[in-house]
Amino acid sequence: MAKNFSIATAIIVIVIGVVAVVWSQEKNQRQVPTPTENSPVNQNQPPGQDNQQQANNQNQQQNNQNNNNGQQQVVDPYEGWQTHKNEEWGFEIKYPSSIYIRDCSSLIGFSKEIEDITGCGEGHETLTPINIVATIYDIGDGPDELLQKNINYYDEALGQKTKRVVVLDGIQATEFSGIWKSRDEIMKREIIDTKTKMLLFVNGDYVFSVALDYYNLDEDAVSDYESIFDDIVSTFKFQQ
Repeated sequence: MAKNFSIATAIIVIVIGVVAVVWSQEKNQRQVPTPTENSPVNQNQPPGQDNQQQANNQNQQQNNQNNNNGQQQVVDPYEGWQTHKNEEWGFEIKYPSSIYIRDCSSLIGFSKEIEDITGCGEGHETLTPINIVATIYDIGDGPDELLQKNINYYDEALGQKTKRVVVLDGIQATEFSGIWKSRDEIMKREIIDTKTKMLLFVNGDYVFSVALDYYNLDEDAVSDYESIFDDIVSTFKFQQ
């Protein structure tokens, strides 16, 4: 009788142990997270690929930011400038809003001083520091011949000169810089020994002279007008 009881007890203990082991395994399995739509698992993905992808994404974001910064840094150097368009002479230019303009039938003048703009008389006493003159000849010399005559004149009329060829919106121009010297009776006495800078070129039937005259400028104003002159000239656009 006692022997049968001991065997029964042993059997009960074994069953309890087996049940405990099975229960423990099931519990561990329930604690292992299973893949979901929000946490995909790619078992074929090699180790470290997630880190590489993250680095690539960061590099792309940085490149996009640099591109945006580069676009934001593009500034129009002529923002706020005025545009003057001359249909008859076939061109347009820009000039600073602080500059006054005089548009006469024979010339277009620019000055920082409003008193230089009154009237459209002839002669140097009425010229503004920066002037655009267009001349057309319907008979006799054509524009190219007239241009060459003007170039020859300034070759002799200017001393201490520099001369070079520049291009304005696809049109070739001759640029002079020098000192007026006494050459003939036509030249006004007040401009002798003063500096000038000019460009000569042809557009269509017109021969252009674009000049910066220094004879009535104070020393303090010279550098400002030189900068303004170069900026205005750089904005030339010609009608095709």
